[in-house]
Amino acid sequence: MGRTRTGARRHTHRYYKLEDGLWHCSLPDCTHYMPLNMPSNVMIGKASICWDCGQEFRMGEGNLEYNRPICFNCISGLKQRKIEDIDDILNERIREAKLKKQQEEREKRLNESV
Repeated sequence: MGRTRTGARRHTHRYYKLEDGLWHCSLPDCTHYMPLNMPSNVMIGKASICWDCGQEFRMGEGNLEYNRPICFNCISGLKQRKIEDIDDILNERIREAKLKKQQEEREKRLNESV
């Protein structure tokens, strides 16, 4: 990471939103923030560091719902795991859906018996 002409350190910000409604960078020695007079959609497309996995990502509307934005992989539950075989992922999702359905059926039977 280099420096700009003004001497500021060039880096990707790790944004978070405070109670004041401003988006600030949480990295040490960075005083960057987005002023309130900027429209909220100005944050869309900005690079940020994910609060969960630490990877850089571009912010979208879905990320702005979080005060500490996380990337789309973390939002969808994929996180930073190696995808070695798509079949493994599909089988895991199917297994989760079956378990959820079994749980719902158990709860339904319990409610019917009461």
